[in-house]
Amino acid sequence: MYLNIYKIIFINIYVFLFNQAAFSSDRFNSYQDKIKTQYAYIVNSGNNTISRCVLKIDGGFEKCIPNAVLFNVPIDINVQENLIAYVTTKNNGIKACPLNSSDLITNCYKISLYNDVFKITFYKGFVYLARMDANVVTSCFVNANGHFENCKDIINVLSPTSIQFFNGHAYVMSNSNLLKIYQTHIDGTITYKEEIQFIGSHIHNFLYINNGFLYLSDDKRVYFCSLHSEIMPKNCKSTGYDNNLVWTMSIHNRTAYMANVKSNDISICDIKRDGSFYNCEKSPQWFYMPREIIFYTFENE
Repeated sequence: MYLNIYKIIFINIYVFLFNQAAFSSDRFNSYQDKIKTQYAYIVNSGNNTISRCVLKIDGGFEKCIPNAVLFNVPIDINVQENLIAYVTTKNNGIKACPLNSSDLITNCYKISLYNDVFKITFYKGFVYLARMDANVVTSCFVNANGHFENCKDIINVLSPTSIQFFNGHAYVMSNSNLLKIYQTHIDGTITYKEEIQFIGSHIHNFLYINNGFLYLSDDKRVYFCSLHSEIMPKNCKSTGYDNNLVWTMSIHNRTAYMANVKSNDISICDIKRDGSFYNCEKSPQWFYMPREIIFYTFENE
């Protein structure tokens, strides 16, 4: 009798474990159906295209496809949740380009009258335009259709090249190596707070803030400064990466990507906890005067 009871208990346990395994398998398959595809969009000013590359697990690129749409010297790109890519061009305004089912740029149309936008940055419902030739930063409200409204010049800056946001503050780099820091407001305006003058040759090449660190570059190397809970950058030093005229950088999953304008490639470096770089390699892909790199993740249906 006891033997039969043990058999029943064993069978019930086996059935329970089998059902749990099947349930887990279904959950895994459901998860597999929603695997995310990560892309890098790379602006090629040299041949007026934007490359869309699949981002590999190891951080490298593969399956790079140039978009069929040609731009008049593209400079910057930003992809938003509305699946519109905003592309700034030299002397030809900002183009809004909806992404097609293959996540490629198509059917672009002009969205802004400003023809002098060097950098475009989105922050809390507004878009901020660094207008280098006009010596101003302009802010616009972004409506539900992704169009810009109520644009106004909010600060005067000598040749602004970059604008980044961190802890409620805007960081604006100018062509004169001057970094200005502003307090942000809910109406899209910003007010002056502090500034710091960097000493170097063309240290304004780019400005990038990530994970409490501020990164910037001159013609020789990439530097990083500590921000964290502070407002002013502190303890600035070299990341350990000597560059070949890095025009811009981007960070994704603790990996730094730097576009080398002269060598027409992208350097990929791992990032240490202290913000410095190591294990840097050049991407095998050939680009054409890469000017901007951004990343976007799509969920497969």
